[in-house]
Amino acid sequence: MRRTTLFLAVLAMMLGGIRAASAHPHAWIDMSVEVLFDMSGKVTALKQSWLFDEFYTADTVQKGEQAKMDLLTTRILGNLKDWGYFTQVQAGSRSIGFMRPTEHSARMEKHRLRMTFVLPLAEAVSPTDVPLTYWVFDPTYYIEMLHAESKDAIRLTGAPPSCRFTLIQPAPDPKAVAKAAALDRTQSGGDGLGKQFAEKVEIRCDAQP
Repeated sequence: MRRTTLFLAVLAMMLGGIRAASAHPHAWIDMSVEVLFDMSGKVTALKQSWLFDEFYTADTVQKGEQAKMDLLTTRILGNLKDWGYFTQVQAGSRSIGFMRPTEHSARMEKHRLRMTFVLPLAEAVSPTDVPLTYWVFDPTYYIEMLHAESKDAIRLTGAPPSCRFTLIQPAPDPKAVAKAAALDRTQSGGDGLGKQFAEKVEIRCDAQP
């Protein structure tokens, strides 16, 4: 089980005086990311699919809103705009911005909400010159976001044959783990906490002869 919540709950009990039930995070998203390449071998966008847990879905999807899923997605993405859509991308050490999300949609899968959208990069990036790295995470760590445990959770679509990706698991500082475990539902972890628990994906392509 990759989710850190089990570890957080155990740690909370070890610390004493902290109820495991109150440990962060309070919601979970299983995500998949399709890295989109253009004909020149540059990355142009990240197509993301977020599958929310049942309890968060119940809080998010209001009665009767299932028939208006496109409006629901527009509302969620609008709320995420100031947070960079919970996504960070770097070309080497340089941060890459985003344009407005496109092709967004949502649907219910049993009792869970799945939201899909394409997040175009502000500029196309060649992973041949420098590695392209992305993280998808809630900065406050209210929501834990991990790639789904499936073979196609990360895909390189349209990539040259020499391209590959590496999924790097988070290694949070013990102080950050203790801080996360101590937060209750009324508290925020601050904008810097979530990245310590975020999975990192690095994409590289070999130069063509």
